[in-house]
Amino acid sequence: MNPFAPWRHPGRLLKAGSRIALGLPMGIITFTLIVTLGVLSVGLMPLFLLGIPLAWITFMTSRVLGMIERSRAAAFDDEHIPRPTPIGLGGGRLDP
Repeated sequence: MNPFAPWRHPGRLLKAGSRIALGLPMGIITFTLIVTLGVLSVGLMPLFLLGIPLAWITFMTSRVLGMIERSRAAAFDDEHIPRPTPIGLGGGRLDP
């Protein structure tokens, strides 16, 4: 086993290193945004006019962050992850 084998392909090594380096900041940003917005929307739910729009913003933010993560997977792993389809449009059934 050659310990210098990864250095033969520096592009692949750089690609893997950049994926790992971007994983932590993206995780911190995602966790902070979703938890903060989710807790605020639940906490402001008694004030009906503030809780509902904030919950909608939370869901839209999570959708955008999901699109960013799918694009990262496509860029770094050469893997295409399809967008989720809404439940009402054939993405899933509610009745058995």
